[in-house]
Amino acid sequence: MNHTLGKLAVVATGAMALIAFIAWMMRPQTRYARNFSEASFTAIKRGDLEAEVLQHVGAPLSSFEEETLEEWCFSEQETWQRRLFGPSEAPCVQFKDGVVVSTRPNGDGRIEQVRGKSGAEAEQVLGKPNYIVPAGTKRTLRYSEPRHPTSSFDAFVVILDSGGVVQGTQHYVYWD
Repeated sequence: MNHTLGKLAVVATGAMALIAFIAWMMRPQTRYARNFSEASFTAIKRGDLEAEVLQHVGAPLSSFEEETLEEWCFSEQETWQRRLFGPSEAPCVQFKDGVVVSTRPNGDGRIEQVRGKSGAEAEQVLGKPNYIVPAGTKRTLRYSEPRHPTSSFDAFVVILDSGGVVQGTQHYVYWD
């Protein structure tokens, strides 16, 4: 009996060590912009100017511009997956001529229900958007990137409109 319990303890210890090793290997491998701090990032508010962002958070690792449709992004719901795996990319919908034409889901099936609906109908299903980026040129500042090309990483981005005004921020874990 004691011999069996000893073998069981060895197997359980080995399994726990394997799980810990796998979790350590899969952890986000993030490279941050020089002088970046999460506290400074979370202090960025909608309506801040790009110059204020650069003063408080510093220069981003990269930035890019793209022409976009009007985009509404929503706060992510607190779920057991979010608590276990960290934040994921915010769910967003894009509008053309006042109708939802595309969605960026985050595992919440409700977002697909609003395709083809108006803004008011989308708001009834998803709630009030966390931020809205008007149609036009959107500029994204990236304050983090993966350490290795195939690594998961903590993403920190700031979304600016064409006038350099903050429309929103996103922090999520990109799993690769």
